[in-house]
Amino acid sequence: MEIRDNSLLNSFSFSCSGIDDFIMNDFSTLEYFYLRGKHRPIVLDGYNLLKSVIIEPKFVVIKNLQNLESIHFLISEFSAFSIENLPNLRSIKHDGHNYKEAEALNFDYSFKDLPKLETLSLGSNCTGNRFQMTNLPLLSSFALGSYAKFKTFSINNVELGGLFINGLDCSDFSIVSCNNLHNITTTLYPSLFSNYTLDRLPQLQNCTIYSGRYNDLVINDC
Repeated sequence: MEIRDNSLLNSFSFSCSGIDDFIMNDFSTLEYFYLRGKHRPIVLDGYNLLKSVIIEPKFVVIKNLQNLESIHFLISEFSAFSIENLPNLRSIKHDGHNYKEAEALNFDYSFKDLPKLETLSLGSNCTGNRFQMTNLPLLSSFALGSYAKFKTFSINNVELGGLFINGLDCSDFSIVSCNNLHNITTTLYPSLFSNYTLDRLPQLQNCTIYSGRYNDLVINDC
């Protein structure tokens, strides 16, 4: 499927069971993009008016979109996405995926350097190699669905006031340099003995840790 040379189109929606090829050219006026269905790798790059993207998170690169405000990843079999240089992004919602650990395990969920991100919500069965939230100065809401599984899970320099995580399976868990974090409640179910680190959390007042089996439990400068 190829769409090109449409200088007036500002909204595009397409739903199907599968697409072999999807090519877009010269969509300088596009503000809304919706695509549902199996597809080959897609790159959304440089559409400066684009404000909203709804798509399955399979082989998707979203970058250099100066006015993008929201991303909604639909439920899918697995996740493979990259997001970068989105200075006005305010919301990310991920509906989760149908559990297929073998396909998802080597993928990283990386959310970093998003200066205006306020809300990050992830659905059930999010599974991957590494989960990372870094340099999110305005993030005020974070939700992680049930049955999440990552080898490492890290939060660094994020301005959340509270954090509640239930049922996460991971072997290396860390929260570092979150200056506004007051409350932490975690319930971890690691497959193996895990490392748990809280470091440089100057406002932390309440910390509750349920369950888990730990090699190292480190709480420093809190």
